[in-house]
Amino acid sequence: MKKIIVGSLITAALYLCAQDSSLLSTVAISDVLSSLSPKSIDVLKLLMPWAIFIGFIGFAWKMVSWARKRKSGAYAFGALVQMVLPDPYVERTIKLIQEEKQHKKQRETDDAPKD
Repeated sequence: MKKIIVGSLITAALYLCAQDSSLLSTVAISDVLSSLSPKSIDVLKLLMPWAIFIGFIGFAWKMVSWARKRKSGAYAFGALVQMVLPDPYVERTIKLIQEEKQHKKQRETDDAPKD
């Protein structure tokens, strides 16, 4: 069902942007954009945010399905995002981890049998 919707959206966008059928067979994007009328370019500019939004939703949907299946692609993407995006609570997180390690060491030394 998703493939049909995406395919029909792509077909509609190409239909709206093309002036004649020869544009549909052109492979080079620069050739297509240079031969479009200003009205077609305006329509393309109007549809572009929606295309990006729908593409983002599709990508997120795919990542969620991969994460549920525990695929390695989801793990790799998560690791890349974690490296690129800043963590606003880095200092607080590091402090919490250090305190937890100290508490764990104290519990281990307290629970150790004394001779």
